[in-house]
Amino acid sequence: MSKVDSSNAEENLQRAFDLIEQKLFVPQMLGVSDMEGRPDKSSVMTYIAAIKNAAAGYEAAEQTKGQLKNEHKNRGDELFQQGKKKNNQACNEGEEVVQDATDEFVEQISNGKGTNAEYEAAKLEALKKLDPIDGEFDESANLFNQAKDEYSAAGDEDSAAMIPECKDRADETQQHKERLRKKLADALDQAIEDDRERRAHEFVTDMFNNTFEENGEQLRDIVGKAVDDIEKSTHADERADIVKNVNKAVDKLIDHMEKVKPVAQNTLDEEHVKDPEKVEDIKQIIDDIDVYPGRIRKYVVDKLEDALKSAGQNDQLSADELLKIYHDFSVETDTVGGRMQADNPPISDDASAVRARLDRIYGQMVQLYDTEHALREKVQTEVDRVFDEESLLGEKWTKEGDRFVWEYSKGSTQPKDRALTLKPASEIAQQV
Repeated sequence: MSKVDSSNAEENLQRAFDLIEQKLFVPQMLGVSDMEGRPDKSSVMTYIAAIKNAAAGYEAAEQTKGQLKNEHKNRGDELFQQGKKKNNQACNEGEEVVQDATDEFVEQISNGKGTNAEYEAAKLEALKKLDPIDGEFDESANLFNQAKDEYSAAGDEDSAAMIPECKDRADETQQHKERLRKKLADALDQAIEDDRERRAHEFVTDMFNNTFEENGEQLRDIVGKAVDDIEKSTHADERADIVKNVNKAVDKLIDHMEKVKPVAQNTLDEEHVKDPEKVEDIKQIIDDIDVYPGRIRKYVVDKLEDALKSAGQNDQLSADELLKIYHDFSVETDTVGGRMQADNPPISDDASAVRARLDRIYGQMVQLYDTEHALREKVQTEVDRVFDEESLLGEKWTKEGDRFVWEYSKGSTQPKDRALTLKPASEIAQQV
């Protein structure tokens, strides 16, 4: 209306005819010149009727167009809410799939052989479990894109504001999909690292424990056999060989244990194990290996010491050793018989000289025996005389003084129940 010039009726009328033609698609049946003077009534009424019919059609079209816009907007809102719901559902289910797939993966690789090929195959299998979730995210993105198209078709301001929101939400579904897949991949990689660390720790600990147990069994057998052999041995040199062989066997056991140490040390150096508790376990194993030789050798010494101390009862001597023993005995006997330190001549090969020496020693021993026998008889005779005179063990005596008498336990007359008791002579006299 701002373009209407009230002073120019012809121009205004032409503008109206142009707008009617442009907006209502009614051709200009009359010109401005036809409206001057007395216009043809029939032509005017026809033109007006055409304009009215076109206006009614335009109004109905505009009403239908408004309804379509509302339908597009409502459909856009519905699709948008469906996209949100599907996206939330995919996120929740995806988290559960990540957890379940990780748990199953951990169990699967823990029961496997721990090879790289096995890890990769199991990882691909676990990642495939997210494929259905990826499909749900794709459905959600598709719903947001459909909502965007409906909002575009609606054409109003509110709907126009939802178009970038739909695009952002569709992009978010792809981000969620990538996030879950990365989360699962990271969890699987961590599980592989943990499994490798577990296997490295178990390899070292099992190697140490198995070696320790095997060495222990062998050591018990070695020491047990050595003790038996020592007890049955008949010579010191034989026992020395037994101990030597035991030490050689112990050296092999120590070498066997020493092979565990570089494996344990390499596990730490290469950081195959990072968990603090597992690291301390392996460090303790290395410390135990360092003190192992001293402990095992002390065990052997302690076990063999008693056997070696009691050994020798079955020893068999050589002729030279026996001859030396006899010779030493003859020197000691000669010293006793001669009542002074005897000479210790070298062992002679002269049989007559040896026989003469032994005969002399024998004569000395016979003389000692005879002297001792005569002395014993003399002492016995004198003792008997004194006992007879003094009646030391009788109930009669010839001299005054205290005496020893036998006293029996009450009611007993057995020699084993009596004891010598010193009593005054007066008490003994009263008893008599």
